[in-house]
Order: sequence, then C-alpha cells, then structure tokens
Amino acid sequence: MTALLLASLAFATTPCGQTLQAELQQASTMKVPEAYVALAECDAARGRTMAPIALEKMFGDDNEAIAVRAMVDVGALDSLVPWLERIPPDDRMSMLRSIGDDCQDHPERNAFFGTLLEQKGDRFFIDRWYRGLDECRSSEGRAILTNALESERFGVGATERGSFLDILEVYTRNLRTDALPLLQSYARELGDDEEIAYALQIMPKAAGYDTDEGVDPAQAEQVSQAIFALGDILDPTRIDIARASLQRIGQAEVADSLVRYRWPDAWRVGGGRYHYAAMATYSWECRPGRQTVIVHSGEFAEDGKMWPDALATAAEERLAQQWPVEDAPCDTAPVVSISVSEQPLKTANDREQWLSSKRAPFVERVKKRSVELVTGETFAW
Repeated sequence: MTALLLASLAFATTPCGQTLQAELQQASTMKVPEAYVALAECDAARGRTMAPIALEKMFGDDNEAIAVRAMVDVGALDSLVPWLERIPPDDRMSMLRSIGDDCQDHPERNAFFGTLLEQKGDRFFIDRWYRGLDECRSSEGRAILTNALESERFGVGATERGSFLDILEVYTRNLRTDALPLLQSYARELGDDEEIAYALQIMPKAAGYDTDEGVDPAQAEQVSQAIFALGDILDPTRIDIARASLQRIGQAEVADSLVRYRWPDAWRVGGGRYHYAAMATYSWECRPGRQTVIVHSGEFAEDGKMWPDALATAAEERLAQQWPVEDAPCDTAPVVSISVSEQPLKTANDREQWLSSKRAPFVERVKKRSVELVTGETFAW
C-alpha cells in the first residue's frame, strides 16, 4: 500500500509538498507530528494521502495531538478514526479532547464529532467519543450533549446510567454556568439519590474546577448562589455534598452558611439557633501518682454559622475563656481536654444525656475528692 501511495504522489506538482513528503518519510517517531503538520499545511491532498504513513509511526502520545488535529483539518478521517479505535482508551480521550479544544473556531474539527455520531450511532456514547466535547463550545457540539441527556437511552432514568452521569459531567464542563439551571432541576427533581448527589458533586466543574486554568472567581460566585438556593429543599444528608462542592471552589463562607439546613429539626426547636453540649477537663498531677481534675460541663447556642468540626477546632480557646480555672490545685500547667457534641442536640434532655455520659467516668472520683465537677452556664458562642 505504501508503494502505491508514493507512486500516486509522484505526479503531484506542489514543490513544498514534494520536499515535506520526503522529510515525513525520513522523520523519526518523535519528529513525525511536526513533519506531518508542515506537510498538511503546505498540501492538504498530500496530507490526506500520507496520513496512514504518519500514523504507522504514531502511538497516541500527547505530542502527537498536533498531527491528529491536522489530519482532521485535511479530512483524513478514514485513516485517523481506525487508528483512534486501536490506541489505549486514555490516549484516545486525550486525542479527542485535543480535537475538541476551541472547535468552534475550526469548522472541520467542529464537524468531526457530528460525523462520528452519524457513523457510530449509540456507540458514540457507549464508547465515550463525546469526551472530546469538553471544550468544544459550538452550537453543534452542545446540541450533541443536550440531545443525549434528553434521549431515552442516555437521559434521566435511562438504562445506560453510567453514560448519563458521564455525559452530564461533559455537559457541565462545556456549558459552565449555563449548565446550572439543568443541574438545579436535577438536584430538585431526580428520584435517585446517587444521581442527585452526582449533580451536586459536578457543579464545581461549572466554574472550571479540575481544569488546567483553575476556578474562575466570577463563575464560582454563580455556582455558589445556585447551590445555596437548593439548601432548603435538599435532603439534610445531601447538604454535606453541597458543602464539599462549595469548598472545592473556594466558597467557604457560603459553605458554612449551609449548616443551618443540615439538622432542620434541631434548628426549628432551637428557634433559629443550634444548641450543643460541651465539657472541658483540666487535669493536674500535683504529687506523683495523684491526679486532680476539674470538670466543667454545660451547653451553648450557636447561630448557624459554623459546622461542628469547626466548632470542635475552636472550642479549646473559647471554652477556656468561658470556663476559666480560678482555683488551681497547684502551680503546674494542667492537661486540658475539650469535648463538644458531634452535632447539635435538639432538646435539653438530649444535651443532658450527652453530658451525663461524659461525666459518668468522674462521678466516683468526686467522692475521693480528686475530681471537682463544675456545671457551666449556658452561653452563646
């Protein structure tokens, strides 16, 4: 086949084409991509004909993407597509993304994905050829993704569930913040917990999360508004997912404000505040083998601005201020241990049960006068 190709090209008249064809034939594997691009730019017809020869020396490495794009530009799909099918899936995805990047500015690359869809039908989605549409922001590229999400086989509730979730991610990467209305509707309306969770998890990608360029601050603000607007209708367990999504795009303040939706019963009973139980122990060894402990315990109210893990981190300094040790048994520094309930506790009885369980190990020692139990007053965080 190679001999026939070369013979047919012998009659070509483009001077640069003849020279660059010879350079491509002699090029090492590393030099093939550059040599092919130079030939394709000089003589598109030669580029189409020489594509199989160039592909024989190519293996799917990242540096070969320039040649792959050039093959699309000159219409060498009959050679390129079978080669893409043969290389490893990860390398194929990389090549497809390189074709799709800024496809709206390159008519041949824009048409490439539509042509593939016509040729492959459902296999276009099953084999994930659409993955090249991440950055292909043409109306045609976006229509492929939108139509897939509306289809019976790959849309909501479809049998190809894995494909649906993956197409939704590419749709989000492509449309960025324009994808938010659909993601919000899925978070509100989907009946499947996993699909709702996934819609929340991929929202940061609408702001450029997990891309080479990084998060766009203006888009991150839009994403944060979209997620926060879902707070009062999401199942409380999904609030954790929403919080993590906001943290990924640097929206820590909005992520913190979601805490008021996490435990709705405790928030309602608390009158628009959360109530926690807390205990602080101060331990001294004033004499060898004899330990003296002062235990402070009580509860505090918090305005729904901090998550329990953040409260636990800040608790030592705050409780030391609230419950200072005024009568230390000796001059040595105490060992301090702070405990805060892992989540807000809805009723006073719930808080007392938590405190009783924490105080229980010290009760017998009170009789021996090695422990002093101090009940703290309720305070506002």
